[in-house]
Amino acid sequence: MTSRDLGADVARALARSSDGAGPQGIREPPEAGPGAPSRGPILVAWSGGLDSTVLLDLVLHDERVRAAAGGGPIAAHLDHAMRPDSAEAARALAATAAEWGVEFHGHRLETPPASEAEARHLRYAWLSEVADAVGADRIWTAHHADDQVETVLFRILRGTGVQGLVGIPARRDRIVRPFLLVDEPVGRTDLAAHAAAHGLPVRADPTNEQPIATRNRLRNEVLPLLNDVVPGARDALLRLARNAERGAAELDALVDRLLPPDGIPAELWARADEPLRRALLRGAARRMGVALSEAATAAAMDLPPDAQSGRGVDLPSDLRLEREFDRWRLRRSGALARAGAGGGAPNQLEIPAPSASARAGASASAGADGGVVDVGGRALRATWRAEWRTGGARPADSPPDLSLDLPSAAFPLTLRAWREGDRITLDFGTTAVAKAWAEARVPRLERYRRWVLVDRGGAVLAAEGLGPARSDDTIEGPPIRLHLRLDLDA
Repeated sequence: MTSRDLGADVARALARSSDGAGPQGIREPPEAGPGAPSRGPILVAWSGGLDSTVLLDLVLHDERVRAAAGGGPIAAHLDHAMRPDSAEAARALAATAAEWGVEFHGHRLETPPASEAEARHLRYAWLSEVADAVGADRIWTAHHADDQVETVLFRILRGTGVQGLVGIPARRDRIVRPFLLVDEPVGRTDLAAHAAAHGLPVRADPTNEQPIATRNRLRNEVLPLLNDVVPGARDALLRLARNAERGAAELDALVDRLLPPDGIPAELWARADEPLRRALLRGAARRMGVALSEAATAAAMDLPPDAQSGRGVDLPSDLRLEREFDRWRLRRSGALARAGAGGGAPNQLEIPAPSASARAGASASAGADGGVVDVGGRALRATWRAEWRTGGARPADSPPDLSLDLPSAAFPLTLRAWREGDRITLDFGTTAVAKAWAEARVPRLERYRRWVLVDRGGAVLAAEGLGPARSDDTIEGPPIRLHLRLDLDA
């Protein structure tokens, strides 16, 4: 079996990619040596099978690959405890790592995963933890062209969209798949030839040949049949993935040009036809790290394009699409904020009247009080002084946000988040606090993060951004002057 020079191919691909230590555009692998640029270590996910063993061998023993990568490897093996011989395999890998002189990190799960999907999730979570611990800025996995073909075919059969046809990305965050960076597809045949030529200790997983998983059947039964019926089907599926990736990138680039960072202009949204609105919505979700499902996108499209400000729809992943004046905005829905999840702080704070002894001793005897209140997920530190006004009011220690003269019957006061139905009396009459905020162009979701101050009967005395309510100037008996200051709690 003739072995292709995988080291040269991988080094060249690394060098011209953003993962390579060399500058963009280099077409030949850089020379190894003391002057080669250096980066942090590379965490190589090592199962002990053919693919990952070849990958570890290349970055460990091929100076061209190591120089292009700009760092040496650390091997990481997670024993999923899904096979009777998995512990023995893990010990063999540790012995090989010691023989090769490569740092090795191994871990065995206490409970075997219930599915391949759960195993994959646990594996990547553990790899990320190890990478953080060892200071690795890259995690390399050995996915190759045949894995890509199986993935694309599997997704086609599940009815995926264009983004799903892209298959396995060569790069995502710090996950890098060097074999997928190579222009000429690297498949199992290439890896087997390299392993044979270099006498690598490969531990085959016997379950890969058993018809117990969908991927195994696609690999061992469906794909060979496809290639018999349609010669070149494997290469056609790879080409489909590349075309889908290019098409998705082109669409993303166009959407990014149209999509301002502060939301979708309502005029653009109203004039756009549905395909463009779908693309804009998916682009906004992509910026937030969310891939919207077909059902979620359809729910958003059901909204009238010219809907009034305040109309919107809740979507999965705690997202909400809502018209806010001259913009359509996609943001976290704030469900937790509306529920008052503020890190353990109470969701309301009581401000009592000053004591009778303070009244007898005049205002100078009143001291400052305070506390922390959760207002829609914001922890606000309130500091106040409530004192009987028997003459000139003593100034607060620091400029207050609010100063009010109130009758003693108004106490105790309550500082809390806004609620539906709150009303406030302003110069032009009594109105809903929400309406006053809307006229001040405060977005609906932001209202749940704003405070109001109410008296003992629930009447709003002041609201964030609106100031104090208009009050009756006649107060029977000595008034109580309240100085209130609010700051974000550090």
